[in-house]
Amino acid sequence: MPFPGVRRALQEGAHLGLWRHIELDKPQQIPLNDIMLLGAWHPQYEQLLVARKPRWGVLWTSSPGEMDMAGAEIGQRGVEVEYLHRILQDPRISFIWFGDPALAQMFPDKGFYAPYPLHIPPSAPREEPQPPGYATLFCPNTLKKNTFSQLLAAQILHDQMGLSLETNIPISWLISLPAQVHGWLPDREYQRVLGGSRLNLCCSWAETFSFQAAEAALLGVPSLGTRTIPWLPEWAICDEPNSPTAIAAQARDILERPHAGEELRTRLVEWAERASGELARAIQAL
Repeated sequence: MPFPGVRRALQEGAHLGLWRHIELDKPQQIPLNDIMLLGAWHPQYEQLLVARKPRWGVLWTSSPGEMDMAGAEIGQRGVEVEYLHRILQDPRISFIWFGDPALAQMFPDKGFYAPYPLHIPPSAPREEPQPPGYATLFCPNTLKKNTFSQLLAAQILHDQMGLSLETNIPISWLISLPAQVHGWLPDREYQRVLGGSRLNLCCSWAETFSFQAAEAALLGVPSLGTRTIPWLPEWAICDEPNSPTAIAAQARDILERPHAGEELRTRLVEWAERASGELARAIQAL
């Protein structure tokens, strides 16, 4: 599945026992239960929709902003808008679970909003990294992730505080901060790098949750994000993501905030508990 956020939401729900998660790229028999939820939309689903027994639904994780930007890098801007139109018009699709409440309000005949599931692992003791340390920026290198502004902010943080950067984003020749640029990392190594960070940057233009920021919080690492991440407190939100200086200024405030990572983890755990109950009720109502 080419949608990592969709896959992660489905995996988290399966971990909580809300459903069984099936990946079509793995050979197996597909059971046709009373309700079948498809992750986003993919042409491969057409071979499943010939079966009329179950009620078919779709999990749609993109926000309007993400839909507008999707495909722009490959000259196919608007591709997700077309996908959603197709799903809304398809009589075989009974419902759409939107991760964005605005879309659910716009399309109430088929759509409903429910928050994403999140499994909370036991917390482990964390030794706070000593200054100057490093920040992290791990995300797809796409328009919606606002990577260049965040790289410039990381440059400012290095110049002012000596902070380096661990990232998967290629560093522009305009930027001279010391950075470790990673390719794909095995999960254990990714967790090690992320867990050793003093601050995780996630100031994207469009999100409906951000599992990446949640991963950081669960490790006790604070993130700086935007209002597109619904569970962040005010002190972890940057309202000017187009301004590297604004990102850097708020990042400094977080770095100076005592126990910021622990505080953010506690908030996320409380949010996840409420979200799980709301999602379970939505599933029961189908």
